[in-house]
Amino acid sequence: MWILKTLFASSMLLFATFTTQAEIRVGTSLPLSGPAQSLGKNMAIGIESYFSAINANGGIAGQQLQLIKYDDGYIPSLAAENMHKLIDKDQVIAVMGNVGTPTAAVTVPIANAKKNIVIWLHDWR
Repeated sequence: MWILKTLFASSMLLFATFTTQAEIRVGTSLPLSGPAQSLGKNMAIGIESYFSAINANGGIAGQQLQLIKYDDGYIPSLAAENMHKLIDKDQVIAVMGNVGTPTAAVTVPIANAKKNIVIWLHDWR
């Protein structure tokens, strides 16, 4: 887990130096409703807990991490809409914690096409 934390912190520090935003916005599209909602809700709790710990210790380069999350209900078309909204409207510097293969099949190509960072949390233990 320390490797994941180190990689995450290093990548956020790198991007913090290139943003003029008061906070570092990271986005996620996950199932907060529907049949996979327990996976999505637990993923969101884990990310928010980690961000809270980082923010309580001064953030990254003095900037606070902010998680912007949207419910996709485990529906690929909603996940795609959410990705466009996260990257284009909310201007997140990275996306992370998306849950499931069907939604990843549509969200990863969007992130790649828009040159956004995708952080996989496959083994977040």
